Parts: sequence; structure tokens; C-alpha cells
Amino acid sequence: MKFASYLSSSEPFATKEWKKYTLCLLLFWLAIVVGVSSFHEMWRDEVRALSLALSPGSFLGLPAALKNEGHPLVWYLILRLGFQIIHSTLILKFAAITIAFISIFQFYRIAPFCSWFKVLFLFTFLPLYEYSVMARNYGISMMLFFSMACIYPHRNERPVLISVLLVTLAHTNIHSAILAFFLTAFWIIEFLYEEKRISWSKKGRLMLFSFTLVILGLVLAVLTVLPDKNSIVLQGPPLKIRELFVALWECVKHPGGPYDIIFHGIPGWGRDLLMWIFGIGLLVRPAAAVILIGGIVCVGTFFSIGYAGVLRHQGLVFIFIITIYWIVLREFSHRQVSGRLLGSIFNSVVYVILPAIFLIHIAGSFQKIHRDLTQDMSSSKAFGKFIKDNSQFGDAIIIGEPDMRLESLPYYVSNRIYVPREGRFQNFVRLTSGNRQELSLGELLEAARSLKVKEKKPVIIALGHFDLLNQNPPYSRYESYNKKFSWTEQELHDFNGSTTKLVEFKQDVENERYEVYLLH
Repeated sequence: MKFASYLSSSEPFATKEWKKYTLCLLLFWLAIVVGVSSFHEMWRDEVRALSLALSPGSFLGLPAALKNEGHPLVWYLILRLGFQIIHSTLILKFAAITIAFISIFQFYRIAPFCSWFKVLFLFTFLPLYEYSVMARNYGISMMLFFSMACIYPHRNERPVLISVLLVTLAHTNIHSAILAFFLTAFWIIEFLYEEKRISWSKKGRLMLFSFTLVILGLVLAVLTVLPDKNSIVLQGPPLKIRELFVALWECVKHPGGPYDIIFHGIPGWGRDLLMWIFGIGLLVRPAAAVILIGGIVCVGTFFSIGYAGVLRHQGLVFIFIITIYWIVLREFSHRQVSGRLLGSIFNSVVYVILPAIFLIHIAGSFQKIHRDLTQDMSSSKAFGKFIKDNSQFGDAIIIGEPDMRLESLPYYVSNRIYVPREGRFQNFVRLTSGNRQELSLGELLEAARSLKVKEKKPVIIALGHFDLLNQNPPYSRYESYNKKFSWTEQELHDFNGSTTKLVEFKQDVENERYEVYLLH
């Protein structure tokens, strides 16, 4: 306990000199993020969100535009509003960095952790790269989790504000909606425990209104992301109840199983043990322990039966863990701890286990930043530069196959993009049955010829299927969502005779590479 007390002491870091460098530290963090972001090539999942946000004629058209997209509204609303203010695709990077900076400012200035703990966290790969340089909606979740932790001590004085934060959190992404449900349950349990009895006083009615608001918001968030029968994202037979319970039970037995990336290098049994230690550490406040394990298990189950979690998804659970410990630590000294053992475990998690994970994540930060600075995340930046450097292509129409590989290009150039599988101009690809499962090289070439005649503009074809001439039968390729591209020897001969290869881009990390052809 003495060692933990020494580690948690803020005296070595409470000097005027240390406080004087706080602003410099945050500005240093910001400089790193802005610097890396300026070199970062935007990839399709980042730019797709902006294209979708700008696709309807008004804000009111956003819900329909996002049908079958799998994400709620918040990020798209921010991007559309921001674009109307600055009229530049730079809103993607500006919004992501601003939101991340608000997050780490809250964490550094308000979180009850000691200063050295906060410094370590700032330079881990979630705030330094994944939720700042990468322009996705997950950075909003981090900001809202931390906002929730900041306001939580005043939850009974400001219940409507808490409910608005939780509803907004639920409408960032489906993973956050699951975790928002558990934070809401934690809030309700604590309220019932503290009040002992419920009265219909003004306070009681206000709390009931706040709880109802959150529950309705959670339901709406789930309804927003549910796909319909036209979606091609979730293919296969419907999930059976038995399969759901089997997956849930598996995650109860092995709660660390789905979190192989955020806890990279730790074997499965070690991740299971780590998750249970996180839960046991919160037994100083039993409701928090139950809520933590519940969130970990349910999100892990979602990974098992829905969409397997990558770093940005698994990272939300880690931020959730930090948030719960933040809330408990703030009120730790005001509550009686049932036994020194539980207090020791809690302190060990906060001042030993979490910092050790931070150190591993800091090493991951350097790896990710080095990769971004030395490799192309997407070929779209180089392709865009090629178009800008060649004025004759300034108004060219661009066709891509696979079509999804061009979704990041609108960040760099304003050329119109034609989607042959959908038969229309569009900067993004619909993940529905309206996007044809099969397309041939002959159909692609015919679409390009028709566009050239009709639009009287140069037509550029970005072909992501390489070495077609050297492939043996069957002449077909498959891409994401089981999309098929096929060709015959005659179609290939016709294509080669009708186009001239201009340039190729094949060095990117995210498989947004293609050979670029000009139609004669």
C-alpha cells in the first residue's frame, strides 16, 4: 500500500515548474498529431463518411442516406456542418484532431490519475494516432466517455446533461451504444442505491425523464444501424438465439478472447486473467465491477457474432475500462473500502497494470507513426497529384474497379467518379444489392465508352485487378463482399486495344492500389 501511495502521490508533479510545462506538453502532443496527419494519406473508410454526409440535399436527408451504413448520425452531422463552414475536405482532419485534443485536455486536466499516469496515456496509440490521425467516429466516443467521467460526480444535479452525453455516445457507433447501455445501468443502480426510496418529487421526475431519454436514445441508435434485406454487409442465414447464447457463454468463459489486438502479445489465457483482474479491482465498488465485466463480455460477443473487432473497435473497450476506473477513483477516498486487499488490487491495477499496458501501447504508437510516415496508406494521394499535375485530366471522368478503391480519391480531387456496378455518378459505393455482384471487363469498357460519347470528357479507368493476361481459366476475381469481376480473352484484347496505360500505383498499405488507363 505504501508503494501505491507513493506512485499515486501528485506532490512530485505539483510543482510550479511541472504545471508550467503542462501547456507545452499538450502542445507537443498536438504538434505530433498535426505533423503525422499532414503526411497521412486518407483511405476510403475515412473519406467515405464525408462523401455520405454531403450526399443528401439537406440535413434531413441524412438518415435515409445512412441506411445500411452501420453507423449512427453524429459523425456525419459534424462533418456536414463543418464542411458548410470551411468548404474544404480538410474538415475530416480538422474535426478528428480537434475532438481528440478536447479528449486529452479533459483527461489531463480533470482525470484524478496522477500526472505521470496521464503523460503515459497521452502518448499511447489510441489518443496519439488511432483516434486523432485516423479521421473516424471513434475519437468522438473517447471524448464522450471522458466527458461522462468528468460530469459523473454531478450526475444527480445534472441528470439531463448526463443523459444527453449518453445518447450522443450511443449515436457515434454501435460498440459505444452497447457500452453506453452499461454506463446507463451503472447510473441507475447507483441512483437507486443512494436514494433508497423513490419519490415523485421534482428531482424524482427529472431523474425518470433523464433515464427514459437515454433508453429511447439507445433504442433509436440500434434501429438506425440495423440493416435491411438489401444490405450485402451481413450475408448468410439469420442468427439463431441458441448461437447467440453460445457466443455469449464463450465470452463469459474467455472474456479476453476477442481482444487480441488491443492487448497484442498477451496469450489468450493471459487476456482472460487480465479482464478478470480489471473486474476484481473494481470490487471496491461492486456495481462498477459488474458493469465493467458486462460491457467487456457483450462487446466481445458482438465481435464474435457480428463484425470482428479491429484496433479502433477494441480500443473503445479499453477507453471504457479507463473511464470506469476514473469514476471510481474520483470517489474512492469518499467511500469506505471493504478490506485492504480490495484496495490493494484496485491500486495495483491503476498504478502498475494500466501503466504497463500504456508502455506497450507507446511502443505501438512509434510503430504506427513510423509506418504512416514511411509508407503510403492509400494510393489516392499520389493519384490525385497525378491528375492535378496533368491539366488535360482536370475534368476527366474516373471509373474504378474494384469500385471501393476510389472512395478516398474525392479528398484530393473533385473529378466526377462513375460507379459502373450502380450505373451512376457517386463518390461512394452503396453496400446494398443495388451495387451489382458481378461485372465483366467488357461491361466496364462499354460503360467507359458510353460516358465518353455522352459527356464529351476524357475517361480514366483505375483498374485494381492486375496481371489479367497471365491468369489461367477461370478468368475471374473476387473482392470484398464476394463481388465478382470476370473477363474473356477477347474482352481483354479489346480493352488493351482501346486504352493506354498512363501510370500505376501499387505501394499502399490499405489495398487501394490500381493501374491507371486512358480510354482512346
